[in-house]
Amino acid sequence: MAERYNYLIIGGGIAGTTAAETIRSKDGIGSIALVEAEPNFLYSRVALPDFTAGNIPADKLMLRRLADYESAKIDLYLGERVESLDLGATEARTASGKVFIFSKVLLAGGGYPRFWPQEEGAPSRVARLRTMQDARRMQELIEKYREVEWMNPQLGIEEKRRGKVLVVGGGLNALDLVDIFYNAGFEVTVILRKRRFWEERLDEKGSAIFEDLWKSRGIEIIFESEVKVIADTPDGARVLTDKGDKIIADIVAVGVGLERNLELAKSCALMYGAGIRVNEFMETSRKNVWAVGDAVEYSDLYSGTDKLSGSWSESFMQGKVAGHNMALNEGGEDKRVQFDTVFSYAVTHLKNQIALVGRAEEGANIEAVARFREMQGGYSRFFLKNGIMIGAILLNGQEYLGTVMRLIREKRDLSMHKNNLTSPDFDLSKI
Repeated sequence: MAERYNYLIIGGGIAGTTAAETIRSKDGIGSIALVEAEPNFLYSRVALPDFTAGNIPADKLMLRRLADYESAKIDLYLGERVESLDLGATEARTASGKVFIFSKVLLAGGGYPRFWPQEEGAPSRVARLRTMQDARRMQELIEKYREVEWMNPQLGIEEKRRGKVLVVGGGLNALDLVDIFYNAGFEVTVILRKRRFWEERLDEKGSAIFEDLWKSRGIEIIFESEVKVIADTPDGARVLTDKGDKIIADIVAVGVGLERNLELAKSCALMYGAGIRVNEFMETSRKNVWAVGDAVEYSDLYSGTDKLSGSWSESFMQGKVAGHNMALNEGGEDKRVQFDTVFSYAVTHLKNQIALVGRAEEGANIEAVARFREMQGGYSRFFLKNGIMIGAILLNGQEYLGTVMRLIREKRDLSMHKNNLTSPDFDLSKI
């Protein structure tokens, strides 16, 4: 028998949960269903590295309890994956056979780790970090391989050695993986497809800072190479690269990016590119259908370019915007709110603070300028489009964060300030 709801939220992460709670704050009567494929209540994905490393307990990871959904009168369906969506019939079906009839629907399904075919060669040794289940499995692998018995061929006796991990990938997720395994005492090797780290974001000196940071800690880096084949053996995962390098690793930790959940959007003929296309109100190309979170592509107000969602703060704010607009009655278009947020993401890597702000990557008509504070280990790179700041990457430069956010929002022409931007002695807050 079908369940009928005024609002159907597909995806129970921070975007979907925030949308559901915002709807309830605006509409105290309408029925809300929140359908989540994972078996867990809302938890902090950004805290998964700390949880995996044992820095925080599981209860600190959790952001909601059953009582929170019950008090908000949100019907929660965990472990239910929506596999079909019919907008004409306003009907959604889950893999288990549940049927939902809705008036308005929000797509907040996010994404999943990109398929990596090499994993099939040694699945028991490959680790990801996207979900709580991934984190728990990684903890088990760390405990299993932190110390490994091996036969010393020179002495002919069994000894114990440190565990070895190969980290595949060069994005933010890979930085988290390096942190986790290095701090757990593993020998760490990183393999990157590109000629240097964060090639699209950093200049050569900026990349060298990260590379020196790794090398100073004994972390090996292999550039311009890819894993070709993995085989599981008693000695570990035997990895062969496309350049013929042979590596033995106890664990292969993979951070090769995210695939957006676009299947439902495609089946409903919604507009999409790299993600589901939405306007500033989080509305899709079909009436009464909204989308938020990692699966969304939107026009960035500050860079003037299309952008994929990719941060916790973006998803949270999109959930608030979508929830407000979904709760409006027919004809309430003039009361809609728009999504107006400057992207920001901060992470600590090997005790260094890294922050990405706005559109912090190279591209057409984008000029990048950098400043260094070598004594403090500081590096900043600012991205300008037609003289206007659209993004920045800050290494040990957290004190600039507020100023950078302001300059991006103000859309001021900074052409006359390029020397100030590059000077480590100039106070950016004076601009």
